[in-house]
Amino acid sequence: MGLARMAERGLPVPAGVVIPVEAFQDFLRHNGLWKSARRLGRLPDPQRARALRAAVLAAPLPPALAAALRAQAPGLGPELVVRSSGVDEDAGDQSFAGLFRTEIGVRPGDGLERAVLACWASAFDDRVLAYTRQAEGRPGLRRQLREGRADGPGMALVVQRLVRARISGVTFSVNAMTGSWRQMTVEACWGLGEALVGGHVVPDHYLVQRPRRLPDPLQRLAARLRLEPLERSVQPQERELVLAADGVEWRAVPASLQQSPKLDDDMLLRLCRLALRAEAMGGCPQDVEWAVDALGEPWLVQSRPITTSPTPNRSACTLWTRRFIGERWSEPATPLGWSLVRPLLEHFIAYPRTTRAWLGGEPALRLVDGAPYINATVFRHLAFKLPGLPPPRFVMDMLPPDEERAWLTRFAGAPGVRVYAAILQETFEERRWRRFRWNPLTNHKAWDRLERLLEREVPRQVSPPPAASDPVQALERARAGMELARGYVKVHVTSLLFANLWYQVVEGLLAVWLGPGSERLAGEVLRCPEHNLTIVTHHDLWLLAQRARELGADLSAMPAPGSPFAAALAPFLARHGHRSDASWEIMSPRWDERPERVLALLRHSIEAGEADPRVRAHELSQQGERALERLLARVDHPLRRATVRYLVQLTRRYLLLRENQRYHFDRLLYAVKRNYLVIGRWAVERGALARAEDIRFLEADQVEALVAGRLEAEPCRAEAERRSARFARQLQRSPPDFLVEDEPVLAEQGGRRLTGLGTSPGVARGPVRVVADMEGAQRLRPGEILVARAVDPGWTPLFPVIAGLVLELGSQLSHGAVVAREYELPMVVNVRGATQQLQDGQEVVVDGARGLVWVHG
Repeated sequence: MGLARMAERGLPVPAGVVIPVEAFQDFLRHNGLWKSARRLGRLPDPQRARALRAAVLAAPLPPALAAALRAQAPGLGPELVVRSSGVDEDAGDQSFAGLFRTEIGVRPGDGLERAVLACWASAFDDRVLAYTRQAEGRPGLRRQLREGRADGPGMALVVQRLVRARISGVTFSVNAMTGSWRQMTVEACWGLGEALVGGHVVPDHYLVQRPRRLPDPLQRLAARLRLEPLERSVQPQERELVLAADGVEWRAVPASLQQSPKLDDDMLLRLCRLALRAEAMGGCPQDVEWAVDALGEPWLVQSRPITTSPTPNRSACTLWTRRFIGERWSEPATPLGWSLVRPLLEHFIAYPRTTRAWLGGEPALRLVDGAPYINATVFRHLAFKLPGLPPPRFVMDMLPPDEERAWLTRFAGAPGVRVYAAILQETFEERRWRRFRWNPLTNHKAWDRLERLLEREVPRQVSPPPAASDPVQALERARAGMELARGYVKVHVTSLLFANLWYQVVEGLLAVWLGPGSERLAGEVLRCPEHNLTIVTHHDLWLLAQRARELGADLSAMPAPGSPFAAALAPFLARHGHRSDASWEIMSPRWDERPERVLALLRHSIEAGEADPRVRAHELSQQGERALERLLARVDHPLRRATVRYLVQLTRRYLLLRENQRYHFDRLLYAVKRNYLVIGRWAVERGALARAEDIRFLEADQVEALVAGRLEAEPCRAEAERRSARFARQLQRSPPDFLVEDEPVLAEQGGRRLTGLGTSPGVARGPVRVVADMEGAQRLRPGEILVARAVDPGWTPLFPVIAGLVLELGSQLSHGAVVAREYELPMVVNVRGATQQLQDGQEVVVDGARGLVWVHG
């Protein structure tokens, strides 16, 4: 664990003794448990693990070890702590940190022996076995298996004098959340540190600028000269974990301290210097646990490497992800919708020659049990990291957690030059820029032209409606609609790219010109303009809610035809009825088809006492303008100020495009859907389908064959019914975020602290409401934390009601993130398995700046 080396070098480490790995293995052999433990390591089995844990707890210590403990423990003090460390816990490529047991407040004698057995038994806990299974694909573990070091269980223990901590915490010698080696982070709480590492309390968070890596003697000098506090986030703490007569217990924090910072600058910098010394000794970034006693003296109680990987994963195995695309298909893709959209997307994103040469030859898109996936293998090669700086955020979003962590904790890493070269070669040889409106300075003008075209042509797709007896006309209109969709994607893909590009350019320039800590100021400035169509939709919905309240309308059932509220609802649906829960799924239900969803949104608006969204949007817009003036006042050169102003305006323009383009695309796809439903009704008349909406279970070429008379009615109906049954099963499943080849990348999160990507800053506390779809959203109550797989434009009217969001899929500039920032809602995305790990009613704290979710119940 490195504590002995730190003590030898003069760092403050509580006195203790180490029980080595060999003692644990001798104990297992002494009690006849060695073979069972080895077998469990090779073939994890929960039932055998429970039996082995019980056997360990009931077995006696070897006499020599028991005698040694009785002889040495009294000299350490009356109160001890027994900490566990797996044989590979301090390895650089994996960490069992927090999985093994720690016993606090142990008394020398029989209590110490029981604590040792309890820690050893934790080597066979279910969560340890699950972590081991998840880690089996890692190069480090495969190497250990080959070398024979993972052939049997191993755990070392340290028995230390317990520090009665007034303050406890953890210091990371680099910023592992962003990948910056120019920053370090500190977390602190009142009382014993188990409250923090166990996720029971939300700690204070401190961000400190650190010196560059230097040899140990120079590092100590630099730490005194160049450490600088950058940010502090103080969290209220009402209770603390303290040592009592019979163990540990929770007590109320004194009222005068509940809102106070845990650390002043002097103690903060002192702890950072100790962490830098531990890093210099360890030779790599460290995760250091510490405690400050009642006299104000800091003690280091643990130091381990921040888990990393020696090299990026650029294996030949194909990586698939639901990130990005899963936001647009929050429900399973239908055969018809996917067969129409997949070739459209592949025309723009597929690089077949590069894929065949370097990326395993798999297609760009794939449908797995109804869930669309993007081939993300290329992002392994596009990733890079300049020395000490964060890697590109949009690339990290497309990698699984282990691979992302490997990049974040590396000092530097080069991109896959050959893949970059192959992409460029294929781009130039095929003149692929012709497929896009690629100019970042004029892309928005191309959208203005396309928007006018859509406003003219989309109504023609459905008015007048095709005759039910003329499926050919409906099919021709649907084809014309998909051709318009091709023109849309031609503009939209590059609009998305430029929104991300300019957003990151502005953040990067401000970080260089204004220094660390400018990210939040950038977030205030880079807001979507207030006149976007999402706000317009919300405003119209709010007006409709006010009208419903004035009329005393019953919103639990559809209004009677001809009633005053029906007259108010009709124009709203005529204008916004094309909105859906999954906008890229052509056959997704629309508000116009299921107006009861609008009624649910109206109920939420009235229950929450929602204010006019346009008033709020205007206030936030004014805040953004004031923030921009403050920002410009800090930029010290006229040319730089002009550059910042221009780039901020350009970024805002592209954020506006993200919102408005999706609105118009929804309208276009709804027109396409309505034409296919005309064909569906025609097919029902001929016995080829049971219901008109079952047309969604045919693929596009099958629909064309049916209309042309090349597909018989009976096999068509049987195929649609089979796919309908399969679709019903798919609705009940939750697809994994990542696949390697065909195997899911298992989520290893758990416990009381979940990590993801913070996309909208702020801290919110409230009860969880897990929502699978908009039907389930009717159970949402004001002040709750919305937990879902993903959200699309149709979900955003719920935002005024809730206190925060936790999503399994998302990105910094996803639709939900943009709108959440407009409503100042804390939001964390890419939280693995959130809808399974969190349950209705659990109390959580959402930290949208740091990407953390703390579970309290």
